[in-house]
Amino acid sequence: MWPFSPSKSKAADSGSGGSAGASGPLVRARIDRKVHPVTQFDRATVTIDGVTEDMVPRQRFQFAFCLEVDGEEVEVPTRGTVVEVKGKQVVATYLAPQPYYQKLMRRALSQRAA
Repeated sequence: MWPFSPSKSKAADSGSGGSAGASGPLVRARIDRKVHPVTQFDRATVTIDGVTEDMVPRQRFQFAFCLEVDGEEVEVPTRGTVVEVKGKQVVATYLAPQPYYQKLMRRALSQRAA
């Protein structure tokens, strides 16, 4: 089971789509100790903004999604593959996190939607 149903992914996209809410972006990504805002996020791809590291298409990298769950910051580790680099934006596919972290992601998204 993936943390997003089609209805939740639309809410996640509108919540993280470039405009930060009162408490910041819905999802952030940590790459090499730097935290970057996520501008688009769905089941298979992620667009990370403000990346200054050198990245090239087909490069594999490890990163973590940073989410707020029950008032605490939680990091969800995963791996990605760069699809495209557009200036300071990186579009990447990523592997589904382990089931425990998928539950945390669902909880974070449901708390944010409420």
